[in-house]
Amino acid sequence: MKNPYLNFALPAPTEAGEFVVLGRHGHIYIRNLKKEDTDFTIDKYQSGECDSYNYLYHENFSYYQFDATGCDYLRHGCRIDSGMKVLDIGANIGAFARAAVLRGASKVYCFEPMTPTYRCLELNAQFAPEIIETFKLGVSDKSESTTFQIHTDYTHNGGGQMTEINPFLSNVVHSETCALIDIRAIFCDKIWGDVDFLKIDIEGAEEIVLKALPDEALQRLVCIAAEFHSHTPEFDIFQENFIQRCQNFGFKSFVLYHGDGHLRTINLWKN
Repeated sequence: MKNPYLNFALPAPTEAGEFVVLGRHGHIYIRNLKKEDTDFTIDKYQSGECDSYNYLYHENFSYYQFDATGCDYLRHGCRIDSGMKVLDIGANIGAFARAAVLRGASKVYCFEPMTPTYRCLELNAQFAPEIIETFKLGVSDKSESTTFQIHTDYTHNGGGQMTEINPFLSNVVHSETCALIDIRAIFCDKIWGDVDFLKIDIEGAEEIVLKALPDEALQRLVCIAAEFHSHTPEFDIFQENFIQRCQNFGFKSFVLYHGDGHLRTINLWKN
């Protein structure tokens, strides 16, 4: 059956560093982000010489700061070993999924709700179609639908956000109603729930999802990597409680605070 979202003529990437990306106005094209990464620096990114896709490649394939092992999601005991099955919530264009394949993942299930980004994800997943499976769904604490939006321009990787998280977002360039699936339904599924590694990066909705994460998931999972966004005064309490809950299931933890501390990378793993 033909995928209804692939209604355009563009080949899938053939080289390891090639990715289908979005242009500023929503058009899609292929870039070799690996070759571009040779000139990448944080200073160039902050000055605008390098864009968000350069940073996306850098944080997934060549990030070695603060004990990271080539990827900002992987540090200390939080790693992808050969044969691991990965659940990628907030897969974006598939950079982490492709990095997981290179590290030996046997299966990567990708969830991404927004049409423009999902189109790129579908094509980038064709680099390893037998391993990467994609689903045009957001993940929440209930199965329903809600509005998502992208702000500033289509290259803004952090722009795919639930409207309820930031209802007063300015410079919205794209908005659409997307389907959501309950995180509990994922882990009740015999296939989706049979995973070892959970990566979650969903632009502020992580609190909603992780509060609903069932105990069965924490019993099954070996590693969890998450990007956290502190957007309420109570967020630190949620973070502390979630980490403690994971520790009760045998996880060790590491928290990296970025910049002013509102953005954090959370790594959890079992020995």
